[in-house]
Amino acid sequence: MAAGDSARAVAKRRLSFSRGLRAWQAAATHLLGRVAIRKLDRDYCIATWDCVLIQLWRREVTAEAVGHLIEITRSFSEEQARPVCSIAVIERTSPPPAEQVRSSLSRFYRDFAADFASAVVVAEGGGFRSALVRGVGVALSMLAPKTLPFEFVATVRQAAVIIGGHLSAASGGATGLERSVEEVRMQLEREQTSAFAIRTLRRH
Repeated sequence: MAAGDSARAVAKRRLSFSRGLRAWQAAATHLLGRVAIRKLDRDYCIATWDCVLIQLWRREVTAEAVGHLIEITRSFSEEQARPVCSIAVIERTSPPPAEQVRSSLSRFYRDFAADFASAVVVAEGGGFRSALVRGVGVALSMLAPKTLPFEFVATVRQAAVIIGGHLSAASGGATGLERSVEEVRMQLEREQTSAFAIRTLRRH
């Protein structure tokens, strides 16, 4: 078998596996009340779990992505009979948003302030990277209502502890939230694997 044919076969298997796994996980989410993936892209993922809106940003935050975030948050808030919480995980590979996107994010937090019981930003990467993300976050929080409990931390664990008090009794608490965020990461990894397989198929 030629090298090109071999790569194509591997890519097809990866794509088939990824699609089948996503279908099974969607069914499991419906049956078991696990993480609900609301928007999955190779650069980010927006999900919900218990009363928590989970944002995971891996690459650049775009205006289109913020638009999806607004729609999902509005829908999720309407579904809940209580205020929701927001955790935004900014991975080390996600650059600071452009000025226009910062304005959109500021409006997002301002418009949904009354719906949030807590909003936490996790700046991963440490050192200068963490300080840079925190600086952008502080600028955003200054434009949000003072009544919005906006906090910045370095780890998902710290964010989970802050939000833990708002979770339902059957959720598993802070540990349950940590696991849910990791599940979202896994979903994003699978999406990137699927995207890689598609690109490989197109090249061959």
